[in-house]
Amino acid sequence: MAKDSLTNFANTLYSEAAKQKQAEAERLEKEKAHTLAEADAAAEQRFKKEIKAYETSLEYEVKIDISRREAELSRMLRHNRTAAAEEVFAAAADKLAEFVGTDKYEEYLKRRFSEVAQAFSEGKTVCAARDCDAELILKVCPIDGVKLESAPENIIGGFTLKNDTLKIMADCTLKSELDKQKNSFYKLSGLVID
Repeated sequence: MAKDSLTNFANTLYSEAAKQKQAEAERLEKEKAHTLAEADAAAEQRFKKEIKAYETSLEYEVKIDISRREAELSRMLRHNRTAAAEEVFAAAADKLAEFVGTDKYEEYLKRRFSEVAQAFSEGKTVCAARDCDAELILKVCPIDGVKLESAPENIIGGFTLKNDTLKIMADCTLKSELDKQKNSFYKLSGLVID
């Protein structure tokens, strides 16, 4: 009987130890699962943070590349528009050079003189024109006692008037008119910044 009691006692101890062992194993398993879940959540959080930082970095680089490309394309567009404008104005200069060889040129000169001659009514007035236009200028100029001087050929046609007594000047050259149109075009088209 003592042996049975000892066996029962030992079995009870083994049973209790097995229960404690089982409980401790379950607790450790839960702690392990909890620790793994925390580590997994921390790793996922870190992973998301690194992915977000990488995405932000990529977005920034893409925006920089796009901005560079847009600036380059804008510069190329302005260059192409400027080149096209220069071609148009070179062709216009050629057309004006043809115009000065027509009968309408004399009418143009008369009209331009009528617009400015009244201001040059006193003192000595100097008119500068191309040598080939000298005879025509003297024919149509309504200003008394005007002195004719030679102007460079690049004025295309027309004349300038200068009166030192009155301290006035008028530029009625075709080149200056073309340059005004060109400057106006450049401002309106955005080819220059004011």
